[in-house]
Amino acid sequence: MSHDLSEIRTLAEQGHPAAQFNFGICHLLGEGVEKDAAIAMEWFRAAAEQGLAEAAYNLALGHHHGDGVPQDRGESLRWLRASAAAGYPDALVNLGILLQEGDGVPQDLERARECYLAAAEESHPIGQYNLAVLYADGIGTEVDHAKAYLWFHAAAEQGRDWLEVRYLQQHGPPCEHGKPTCPHLHRERTTGTPAREACGTAQRRGRLCRRGSLLWTGGTGCA
Repeated sequence: MSHDLSEIRTLAEQGHPAAQFNFGICHLLGEGVEKDAAIAMEWFRAAAEQGLAEAAYNLALGHHHGDGVPQDRGESLRWLRASAAAGYPDALVNLGILLQEGDGVPQDLERARECYLAAAEESHPIGQYNLAVLYADGIGTEVDHAKAYLWFHAAAEQGRDWLEVRYLQQHGPPCEHGKPTCPHLHRERTTGTPAREACGTAQRRGRLCRRGSLLWTGGTGCA
């Protein structure tokens, strides 16, 4: 065990939530220790019970997928709500998706929009995209092409140019006093289905995402 990992373990055992979360990530990824999802979830739970939003989110996903803990949608939703209430962007996006689709919770489009907006304001590209879709298609709100374009553009600025192109294909550019603000592209019908994936690969540091209805996050990772 490396010196850094030993220090993380010591701090985790002393009850430091950030260290508990990182030690959980080490076990989740098998970095410096044996890969063990059950042990990872124990550390995530310890940190989540102290209010660490990232840990609550990973615990929610553990219960959602049955990874290291029993599959339990009720527990998953409880920890997802806790993480979202603490303002964690990935949790806000995924809670928004559940609320938009009425998946395990009563459908609440206004609350879904609030979740997406909160995530979008934290520069979460999927939150920005899903919020744009609501405005573009008038889902739970009035159609507002200006706001839709604003949020599609914000997501595109993070390297997701296809999001802006998709909007332009569907609606054309927003107009100001009858004049387009950007070149016109041919329209193509799209759907209001919320985007679900923020990334597709795991990284040693940064977010760890898995394909599926919810996304993993790896936080700061393991030193």
